[in-house]
Amino acid sequence: MNTPIRSNSSGNTKLRVTPYNNRRKSSNSAGCFAPFKSPSTPQTTSTPLRVSTASNDKVELAKQVVLLQEQIQEKDKEINELSKEYSEDELQKHIDMLHEYNEMKDIAQMVIGKLAEVNGTTTKEMYTTFNLDVND
Repeated sequence: MNTPIRSNSSGNTKLRVTPYNNRRKSSNSAGCFAPFKSPSTPQTTSTPLRVSTASNDKVELAKQVVLLQEQIQEKDKEINELSKEYSEDELQKHIDMLHEYNEMKDIAQMVIGKLAEVNGTTTKEMYTTFNLDVND
């Protein structure tokens, strides 16, 4: 920070510039320029490292592969059952109808909000006026 000290005989004002090296430092810290030191101590793992052999790794990998293949078969079975119940065209039709419903509901809520504003009342009161469910 630059601060004026005094003016010399010629009327010029000198500015004092605090250099980085002249900053006051406490004995136990280097201030905000010191690297951050976390107050917590690093925790060590209490479990010993497992010594594995190549044959153990292959057996474990083979078990994982079998489990994953079983999961794939289960998911394929679920997909087949769902595709028998619903066709993609039917699902798309329902999705489109839901989008249309949501758009109409948003418009209705905007109209009710404007009516409430014009009448100087709350939207909740407008819902009861029109016999609408507030939670709908």
